Amino acid sequence: MSTYEIEKNNVNHTATQISGNRRAYCRVLRDTTEVKKQDRYGKEGLEGVVEELCRPSPSTDRGVPGGVWKHHTLPSRDALVTIVEMLRGVFFPGYFGPQDVDPHSIRYHVGSTLDRVAGLIEDQILRGLCFACELRADSRIRSQDRRRRGARPARREEGKYNDVFDRRATKQVGMDQRPNPEVIFESALDIDNCRECLPRSRQITNAFLKRLPDIKQLLQTDIRAAFEGDPAVTSPDEAVFCYPGIMAVTSYRVAHELWKLEVPLIPRMITEHAHSITGIDIHPGAQIGESFFIDHGTGVVIGETCIIGERVRIYQGVTLGARSFPLDEQGKPIKGIDRHPVVEDGVVIYSGATLLGRIVIGKNSIIGGNVWLTRDVPRNSRVTQSTARQETFEAGSGI
Repeated sequence: MSTYEIEKNNVNHTATQISGNRRAYCRVLRDTTEVKKQDRYGKEGLEGVVEELCRPSPSTDRGVPGGVWKHHTLPSRDALVTIVEMLRGVFFPGYFGPQDVDPHSIRYHVGSTLDRVAGLIEDQILRGLCFACELRADSRIRSQDRRRRGARPARREEGKYNDVFDRRATKQVGMDQRPNPEVIFESALDIDNCRECLPRSRQITNAFLKRLPDIKQLLQTDIRAAFEGDPAVTSPDEAVFCYPGIMAVTSYRVAHELWKLEVPLIPRMITEHAHSITGIDIHPGAQIGESFFIDHGTGVVIGETCIIGERVRIYQGVTLGARSFPLDEQGKPIKGIDRHPVVEDGVVIYSGATLLGRIVIGKNSIIGGNVWLTRDVPRNSRVTQSTARQETFEAGSGI
Protein backbone atom coordinates (compact mmCIF):
# COMPACT_ATOMS: atom_id res chain seq x y z
CA MET A 1 0.00 0.00 0.00
CA SER A 2 1.33 3.37 -1.02
CA THR A 3 1.94 6.28 1.30
CA TYR A 4 -0.92 8.17 -0.38
CA GLU A 5 -3.41 5.37 0.27
CA ILE A 6 -2.35 5.10 3.91
CA GLU A 7 -2.85 8.83 4.45
CA LYS A 8 -6.24 8.67 2.69
CA ASN A 9 -7.41 5.83 4.96
CA ASN A 10 -6.28 7.73 8.05
CA VAL A 11 -8.21 10.80 6.93
CA ASN A 12 -11.37 8.74 6.27
CA HIS A 13 -11.07 7.03 9.66
CA THR A 14 -10.65 10.38 11.39
CA ALA A 15 -13.68 11.82 9.54
CA THR A 16 -15.78 8.80 10.54
CA GLN A 17 -14.82 9.25 14.17
CA ILE A 18 -15.67 12.96 14.05
CA SER A 19 -19.02 12.25 12.40
CA GLY A 20 -19.85 9.61 14.98
CA ASN A 21 -18.87 11.87 17.82
CA ARG A 22 -21.04 14.66 16.37
CA ARG A 23 -24.05 12.39 16.13
CA ALA A 24 -23.53 11.24 19.67
CA TYR A 25 -23.16 14.82 20.87
CA CYS A 26 -26.39 15.85 19.10
CA ARG A 27 -28.18 12.87 20.62
CA VAL A 28 -27.00 13.77 24.11
CA LEU A 29 -27.92 17.44 23.56
CA ARG A 30 -31.41 16.48 22.36
CA ASP A 31 -31.97 14.20 25.34
CA THR A 32 -30.73 16.89 27.72
CA THR A 33 -33.06 19.45 26.15
CA GLU A 34 -36.03 17.11 26.53
CA VAL A 35 -35.14 16.52 30.18
CA LYS A 36 -34.94 20.27 30.76
CA LYS A 37 -38.32 20.76 29.09
CA GLN A 38 -39.87 18.06 31.24
CA ASP A 39 -38.36 19.59 34.35
CA ARG A 40 -39.73 22.98 33.38
CA TYR A 41 -43.15 22.12 31.95
CA GLY A 42 -43.83 18.60 33.23
CA LYS A 43 -44.15 15.40 31.25
CA GLU A 44 -46.63 16.87 28.79
CA GLY A 45 -44.36 19.81 28.00
CA LEU A 46 -46.18 22.84 26.59
CA GLU A 47 -48.90 20.78 24.95
CA GLY A 48 -51.12 20.89 28.02
CA VAL A 49 -50.69 24.65 28.40
CA VAL A 50 -51.46 25.25 24.73
CA GLU A 51 -54.52 23.01 24.94
CA GLU A 52 -55.87 24.91 27.93
CA LEU A 53 -55.28 28.30 26.32
CA CYS A 54 -57.06 27.22 23.13
CA ARG A 55 -60.03 25.73 24.94
CA PRO A 56 -63.32 27.48 24.00
CA SER A 57 -64.18 30.28 26.37
CA PRO A 58 -66.86 29.27 28.89
CA SER A 59 -68.55 32.65 28.37
CA THR A 60 -69.16 31.92 24.70
CA ASP A 61 -70.88 29.15 22.86
CA ARG A 62 -69.25 29.50 19.48
CA GLY A 63 -66.81 26.66 19.83
CA VAL A 64 -63.81 28.86 18.99
CA PRO A 65 -60.89 29.91 21.17
CA GLY A 66 -61.47 33.06 23.21
CA GLY A 67 -60.48 36.16 21.28
CA VAL A 68 -60.36 34.41 17.91
CA TRP A 69 -62.97 35.31 15.31
CA LYS A 70 -63.71 32.80 12.59
CA HIS A 71 -64.70 34.90 9.64
CA HIS A 72 -62.89 38.24 9.83
CA THR A 73 -59.69 39.86 11.00
CA LEU A 74 -60.12 42.13 14.01
CA PRO A 75 -59.22 45.84 13.90
CA SER A 76 -55.55 46.61 14.48
CA ARG A 77 -54.55 48.97 17.26
CA ASP A 78 -51.18 49.60 15.61
CA ALA A 79 -52.86 50.55 12.34
CA LEU A 80 -55.19 52.97 14.11
CA VAL A 81 -52.28 54.60 15.93
CA THR A 82 -50.55 55.05 12.56
CA ILE A 83 -53.71 56.58 11.06
CA VAL A 84 -54.09 59.11 13.90
CA GLU A 85 -50.42 60.10 13.68
CA MET A 86 -50.76 60.60 9.92
CA LEU A 87 -53.83 62.77 10.49
CA ARG A 88 -51.85 64.87 12.96
CA GLY A 89 -49.44 65.50 10.11
CA VAL A 90 -52.39 66.58 7.95
CA PHE A 91 -53.85 68.90 10.61
CA PHE A 92 -50.43 70.31 11.57
CA PRO A 93 -48.11 69.98 8.55
CA GLY A 94 -44.46 70.22 9.51
CA TYR A 95 -45.18 69.68 13.20
CA PHE A 96 -45.78 65.95 12.81
CA GLY A 97 -44.71 63.62 10.03
CA PRO A 98 -42.34 64.96 7.34
CA GLN A 99 -40.81 68.24 8.45
CA ASP A 100 -39.55 69.46 5.09
CA VAL A 101 -42.98 70.89 4.24
CA ASP A 102 -43.17 74.32 2.61
CA PRO A 103 -45.90 76.28 0.78
CA HIS A 104 -44.88 74.64 -2.51
CA SER A 105 -45.01 71.02 -1.26
CA ILE A 106 -47.84 71.16 1.28
CA ARG A 107 -50.54 70.11 -1.19
CA TYR A 108 -48.50 67.11 -2.29
CA HIS A 109 -47.82 66.16 1.32
CA VAL A 110 -51.46 66.46 2.42
CA GLY A 111 -52.76 64.70 -0.71
CA SER A 112 -50.38 61.75 -0.52
CA THR A 113 -50.95 61.35 3.22
CA LEU A 114 -54.73 61.40 2.84
CA ASP A 115 -54.50 58.85 0.04
CA ARG A 116 -52.73 56.47 2.41
CA VAL A 117 -55.10 57.30 5.27
CA ALA A 118 -58.13 56.56 3.07
CA GLY A 119 -56.96 53.02 2.34
CA LEU A 120 -55.97 52.29 5.92
CA ILE A 121 -59.06 53.72 7.58
CA GLU A 122 -61.42 51.99 5.14
CA ASP A 123 -59.85 48.65 5.98
CA GLN A 124 -60.15 49.28 9.72
CA ILE A 125 -63.73 50.48 9.42
CA LEU A 126 -64.58 47.34 7.46
CA ARG A 127 -63.04 45.21 10.20
CA GLY A 128 -65.03 47.07 12.83
CA LEU A 129 -68.28 46.63 10.93
CA CYS A 130 -67.67 42.92 10.47
CA PHE A 131 -66.77 42.65 14.15
CA ALA A 132 -70.18 44.09 15.01
CA CYS A 133 -71.84 41.70 12.54
CA GLU A 134 -70.22 38.75 14.25
CA LEU A 135 -71.31 40.01 17.66
CA ARG A 136 -74.88 40.19 16.41
CA ALA A 137 -74.58 36.68 15.01
CA ASP A 138 -73.30 35.45 18.36
CA SER A 139 -76.26 37.11 20.09
CA ARG A 140 -78.64 35.38 17.73
CA ILE A 141 -77.05 32.00 18.42
CA ARG A 142 -77.54 32.52 22.14
CA SER A 143 -81.12 33.62 21.63
CA GLN A 144 -82.01 30.59 19.51
CA ASP A 145 -80.22 28.27 21.90
CA ARG A 146 -82.21 29.66 24.84
CA ARG A 147 -85.45 29.23 22.93
CA ARG A 148 -84.65 25.62 22.12
CA ARG A 149 -83.68 24.78 25.68
CA GLY A 150 -86.67 26.60 27.17
CA ALA A 151 -90.13 27.47 25.97
CA ARG A 152 -90.91 27.16 22.28
CA PRO A 153 -91.38 30.48 20.47
CA ALA A 154 -94.81 31.50 19.21
CA ARG A 155 -95.84 29.48 16.16
CA ARG A 156 -95.26 31.29 12.90
CA GLU A 157 -97.50 31.02 9.88
CA GLU A 158 -96.44 28.25 7.59
CA GLY A 159 -93.89 29.40 5.04
CA LYS A 160 -93.14 32.62 6.93
CA TYR A 161 -89.67 33.37 8.32
CA ASN A 162 -88.33 36.34 10.16
CA ASP A 163 -85.10 36.33 8.19
CA VAL A 164 -82.66 34.23 6.23
CA PHE A 165 -80.87 33.37 9.46
CA ASP A 166 -83.85 31.40 10.85
CA ARG A 167 -84.61 29.74 7.55
CA ARG A 168 -81.13 28.31 6.97
CA ALA A 169 -80.73 27.26 10.60
CA THR A 170 -84.04 25.38 10.75
CA LYS A 171 -83.34 23.63 7.46
CA GLN A 172 -80.23 22.05 8.92
CA VAL A 173 -81.60 20.87 12.26
CA GLY A 174 -84.87 20.03 13.89
CA MET A 175 -86.43 22.35 16.45
CA ASP A 176 -85.48 19.94 19.23
CA GLN A 177 -81.84 19.85 18.21
CA ARG A 178 -79.16 22.40 18.80
CA PRO A 179 -78.29 24.45 15.67
CA ASN A 180 -74.92 24.13 14.01
CA PRO A 181 -72.94 27.33 14.80
CA GLU A 182 -71.13 27.13 11.44
CA VAL A 183 -74.42 27.22 9.53
CA ILE A 184 -75.79 30.02 11.69
CA PHE A 185 -72.64 32.14 11.38
CA GLU A 186 -72.54 31.73 7.61
CA SER A 187 -76.18 32.73 7.27
CA ALA A 188 -76.04 35.59 9.76
CA LEU A 189 -72.80 37.07 8.47
CA ASP A 190 -72.58 36.36 4.78
CA ILE A 191 -76.24 36.86 3.86
CA ASP A 192 -77.87 39.19 6.36
CA ASN A 193 -75.15 41.64 7.34
CA CYS A 194 -71.72 41.44 5.80
CA ARG A 195 -72.91 41.84 2.24
CA GLU A 196 -73.45 45.48 3.20
CA CYS A 197 -70.23 45.99 5.17
CA LEU A 198 -67.89 46.68 2.24
CA PRO A 199 -69.94 49.39 0.49
CA ARG A 200 -70.85 50.85 3.87
CA SER A 201 -67.19 51.07 4.88
CA ARG A 202 -66.49 53.01 1.68
CA GLN A 203 -69.38 55.38 2.29
CA ILE A 204 -68.25 56.01 5.87
CA THR A 205 -64.66 56.58 4.75
CA ASN A 206 -65.72 59.18 2.19
CA ALA A 207 -67.96 60.93 4.71
CA PHE A 208 -65.19 60.93 7.31
CA LEU A 209 -62.62 62.41 4.91
CA LYS A 210 -65.02 65.22 4.03
CA ARG A 211 -65.26 66.14 7.72
CA LEU A 212 -61.51 66.54 8.22
CA PRO A 213 -61.54 70.30 7.45
CA ASP A 214 -64.14 70.79 10.19
CA ILE A 215 -61.99 68.81 12.63
CA LYS A 216 -58.98 71.00 11.78
CA GLN A 217 -61.00 74.15 12.36
CA LEU A 218 -62.13 72.92 15.79
CA LEU A 219 -58.54 72.02 16.70
CA GLN A 220 -57.40 75.52 15.78
CA THR A 221 -59.88 76.93 18.31
CA ASP A 222 -58.64 74.44 20.93
CA ILE A 223 -55.05 75.55 20.37
CA ARG A 224 -56.04 79.21 20.64
CA ALA A 225 -57.85 78.43 23.91
CA ALA A 226 -54.72 76.76 25.29
CA PHE A 227 -52.56 79.73 24.33
CA GLU A 228 -54.96 82.25 25.84
CA GLY A 229 -55.86 80.19 28.90
CA ASP A 230 -52.39 79.30 30.19
CA PRO A 231 -49.83 82.03 30.90
CA ALA A 232 -47.07 79.43 30.76
CA VAL A 233 -47.59 78.89 27.01
CA THR A 234 -45.27 81.15 25.03
CA SER A 235 -46.86 80.42 21.63
CA PRO A 236 -49.58 78.31 20.02
CA ASP A 237 -46.80 76.16 18.55
CA GLU A 238 -45.71 75.19 22.05
CA ALA A 239 -49.24 74.01 22.82
CA VAL A 240 -49.25 71.82 19.70
CA PHE A 241 -45.88 70.28 20.45
CA CYS A 242 -46.01 69.93 24.22
CA TYR A 243 -49.50 69.81 25.68
CA PRO A 244 -51.05 66.39 26.36
CA GLY A 245 -54.47 68.03 26.39
CA ILE A 246 -54.09 68.97 22.72
CA MET A 247 -53.00 65.43 21.88
CA ALA A 248 -55.95 63.86 23.70
CA VAL A 249 -58.45 66.30 22.20
CA THR A 250 -57.08 65.67 18.69
CA SER A 251 -57.66 61.95 19.10
CA TYR A 252 -61.10 62.66 20.54
CA ARG A 253 -62.09 64.93 17.63
CA VAL A 254 -61.13 62.22 15.12
CA ALA A 255 -62.84 59.46 17.09
CA HIS A 256 -65.99 61.53 17.65
CA GLU A 257 -66.58 61.93 13.92
CA LEU A 258 -66.29 58.17 13.49
CA TRP A 259 -68.65 57.74 16.44
CA LYS A 260 -71.23 59.99 14.78
CA LEU A 261 -70.92 57.85 11.64
CA GLU A 262 -71.80 54.82 13.80
CA VAL A 263 -68.50 53.04 13.36
CA PRO A 264 -68.26 50.30 16.02
CA LEU A 265 -65.20 49.72 18.24
CA ILE A 266 -62.75 51.90 16.27
CA PRO A 267 -63.52 55.21 18.08
CA ARG A 268 -62.97 53.66 21.51
CA MET A 269 -59.67 52.15 20.42
CA ILE A 270 -58.48 55.59 19.27
CA THR A 271 -59.42 57.47 22.43
CA GLU A 272 -58.19 54.72 24.75
CA HIS A 273 -54.79 54.81 23.10
CA ALA A 274 -54.62 58.55 23.80
CA HIS A 275 -55.81 57.79 27.34
CA SER A 276 -52.95 55.35 27.87
CA ILE A 277 -50.43 58.00 26.80
CA THR A 278 -51.80 61.20 28.30
CA GLY A 279 -53.88 59.97 31.26
CA ILE A 280 -56.88 61.85 29.81
CA ASP A 281 -59.97 59.68 29.33
CA ILE A 282 -62.48 61.20 26.88
CA HIS A 283 -65.25 58.96 25.61
CA PRO A 284 -65.75 59.45 21.85
CA GLY A 285 -69.50 59.80 22.39
CA ALA A 286 -69.13 62.99 24.45
CA GLN A 287 -70.18 66.24 22.75
CA ILE A 288 -67.58 68.99 23.13
CA GLY A 289 -67.80 72.47 21.63
CA GLU A 290 -65.02 74.63 20.24
CA SER A 291 -62.23 76.35 22.20
CA PHE A 292 -61.92 73.47 24.67
CA PHE A 293 -58.81 73.41 26.85
CA ILE A 294 -57.58 70.76 29.28
CA ASP A 295 -54.66 72.09 31.32
CA HIS A 296 -52.16 69.53 32.67
CA GLY A 297 -54.74 66.84 32.08
CA THR A 298 -53.67 63.83 34.13
CA GLY A 299 -56.66 62.01 35.59
CA VAL A 300 -59.36 63.85 33.61
CA VAL A 301 -62.43 61.68 32.89
CA ILE A 302 -65.22 62.76 30.51
CA GLY A 303 -68.09 60.29 30.18
CA GLU A 304 -70.01 59.12 27.13
CA THR A 305 -73.11 61.34 27.43
CA CYS A 306 -71.37 64.53 28.57
CA ILE A 307 -72.30 67.72 26.74
CA ILE A 308 -69.67 70.45 26.99
CA GLY A 309 -70.23 73.90 25.51
CA GLU A 310 -67.80 76.39 24.05
CA ARG A 311 -64.82 78.03 25.79
CA VAL A 312 -64.78 75.49 28.64
CA ARG A 313 -61.56 75.00 30.58
CA ILE A 314 -60.87 72.11 32.97
CA TYR A 315 -57.84 71.12 34.98
CA GLN A 316 -56.21 67.87 36.04
CA GLY A 317 -58.12 65.29 38.03
CA VAL A 318 -61.59 66.48 36.99
CA THR A 319 -64.26 63.78 36.68
CA LEU A 320 -67.44 64.29 34.67
CA GLY A 321 -69.02 60.97 35.51
CA ALA A 322 -72.23 59.10 36.24
CA ARG A 323 -73.76 59.06 39.69
CA SER A 324 -75.46 55.67 39.42
CA PHE A 325 -76.40 53.06 36.86
CA PRO A 326 -80.10 52.18 36.46
CA LEU A 327 -80.49 48.43 36.14
CA ASP A 328 -82.75 46.41 33.89
CA GLU A 329 -84.89 43.41 34.85
CA GLN A 330 -81.83 41.15 34.83
CA GLY A 331 -79.83 43.45 37.10
CA LYS A 332 -77.55 44.75 34.34
CA PRO A 333 -76.83 48.46 33.70
CA ILE A 334 -79.12 50.05 31.13
CA LYS A 335 -76.99 51.40 28.30
CA GLY A 336 -77.45 54.51 26.21
CA ILE A 337 -79.25 56.74 28.74
CA ASP A 338 -78.08 60.27 29.58
CA ARG A 339 -76.14 59.98 32.82
CA HIS A 340 -73.27 62.51 32.67
CA PRO A 341 -73.12 66.29 33.33
CA VAL A 342 -74.02 69.09 30.93
CA VAL A 343 -71.44 71.89 31.10
CA GLU A 344 -72.54 75.13 29.47
CA ASP A 345 -70.40 77.77 27.75
CA GLY A 346 -67.58 79.54 29.54
CA VAL A 347 -67.37 77.21 32.56
CA VAL A 348 -64.08 76.69 34.42
CA ILE A 349 -63.62 73.53 36.51
CA TYR A 350 -60.55 73.41 38.72
CA SER A 351 -58.43 70.41 39.67
CA GLY A 352 -59.86 67.46 41.52
CA ALA A 353 -63.51 68.43 41.10
CA THR A 354 -66.00 65.58 40.72
CA LEU A 355 -69.29 66.22 38.93
CA LEU A 356 -71.67 63.27 38.85
CA GLY A 357 -75.01 62.56 37.22
CA ARG A 358 -77.14 64.40 34.66
CA ILE A 359 -76.68 67.82 36.24
CA VAL A 360 -76.37 71.17 34.47
CA ILE A 361 -73.52 73.55 35.20
CA GLY A 362 -74.78 76.99 34.18
CA LYS A 363 -73.03 79.32 31.79
CA ASN A 364 -69.87 81.14 33.00
CA SER A 365 -69.82 79.32 36.34
CA ILE A 366 -66.64 78.46 38.24
CA ILE A 367 -66.29 75.12 40.04
CA GLY A 368 -63.52 75.15 42.64
CA GLY A 369 -60.94 72.46 43.27
CA ASN A 370 -61.90 69.19 44.98
CA VAL A 371 -65.60 70.01 44.92
CA TRP A 372 -68.02 67.06 44.97
CA LEU A 373 -71.11 68.11 43.01
CA THR A 374 -74.33 66.18 42.32
CA ARG A 375 -76.84 69.04 41.78
CA ASP A 376 -77.49 71.72 39.18
CA VAL A 377 -75.60 74.99 39.33
CA PRO A 378 -77.22 78.26 38.13
CA ARG A 379 -75.49 80.52 35.64
CA ASN A 380 -72.66 82.77 36.79
CA SER A 381 -72.22 80.76 40.01
CA ARG A 382 -69.09 80.15 42.03
CA VAL A 383 -68.94 76.82 43.86
CA THR A 384 -66.14 76.17 46.35
CA GLN A 385 -65.49 74.06 49.40
CA SER A 386 -66.38 75.32 52.82
CA THR A 387 -63.61 77.49 54.21
CA ALA A 388 -61.74 75.90 57.09
CA ARG A 389 -61.51 78.10 60.18
CA GLN A 390 -59.05 77.92 63.00
CA GLU A 391 -59.51 79.99 66.18
CA THR A 392 -57.16 80.33 69.11
CA PHE A 393 -58.52 80.54 72.63
CA GLU A 394 -56.55 81.61 75.68
CA ALA A 395 -57.14 80.92 79.34
CA GLY A 396 -60.27 78.90 78.64
CA SER A 397 -62.12 81.79 76.95
CA GLY A 398 -63.54 79.46 74.33
CA ILE A 399 -65.30 77.22 76.86
